[in-house]
Amino acid sequence: NSGRFFRGQLAPEETIAVKRITCSTWQQRRSLISQIFTISRIAHTNLTNLLGYGRQGNDIYLVYEYVSNGSLDRFLFSNDRPVLNWSERFNIIKGVARALEYLHGECRRTIIHGNVKSSNVLLDNELHARLGDYGQGNMQQSNTGHVAAELVEQTVDTDVSAFGELTIEIVCGRRAIEPTRPPQEISLVNWVLQGFRNGNQLECCDVRINREELVEREVLLVLKLGLLCTNRSPKVRPVMRRVVEYLDGTEPLPNDDTIFNGV
Repeated sequence: NSGRFFRGQLAPEETIAVKRITCSTWQQRRSLISQIFTISRIAHTNLTNLLGYGRQGNDIYLVYEYVSNGSLDRFLFSNDRPVLNWSERFNIIKGVARALEYLHGECRRTIIHGNVKSSNVLLDNELHARLGDYGQGNMQQSNTGHVAAELVEQTVDTDVSAFGELTIEIVCGRRAIEPTRPPQEISLVNWVLQGFRNGNQLECCDVRINREELVEREVLLVLKLGLLCTNRSPKVRPVMRRVVEYLDGTEPLPNDDTIFNGV
């Protein structure tokens, strides 16, 4: 199954995160162990590092370093964490982008994350992003709001689309789909697109962010990038290397017609 996480101790001063995955067939177990050997050889400052693994019966246990501040979704969607300011949010977006750039283009072979979402982004003591639960995506049901909820093969393009949704969630402090909202606001991506068309795109930002801290150029960049990444045509979506260049300011975004058509 998809697995459950537990907190544990290797030593008095070494806290770890353990993921238990139950394999119902030997084929699943063999495939998972092969994936473990692949991800055990990679390391990046914006990824959670795999420390080791163990097996007991049909259960495989993956041992990861523990990231102290927990998952990003609790900062965005609950009231038990401090409100992230704009600078922190922008840096988190850039950190996730660099992690995906590494997985897609800098490993010995391309690694598809397959489940990019706020609960899989962990924050360390300095609120730097650490993308976790990577390297185990193949075929699974889409749980995003913008892409049709159907069985989809996980690819580089689906990672980019999921990153785009995550980016917009971080800016807006809202989940991608919120069924209790008015019809025109249920889909976050569509709501942001309408904000641009109506000229009030900055009003899409999380109301908890201090407006004096907002950097309008960065906000517009990130919102447009999120729309570009969630374009329904995979051919229009940028690769993660180009996404990082957009965020770093070394490459300009495409024109607005390219960004807004096909979202």
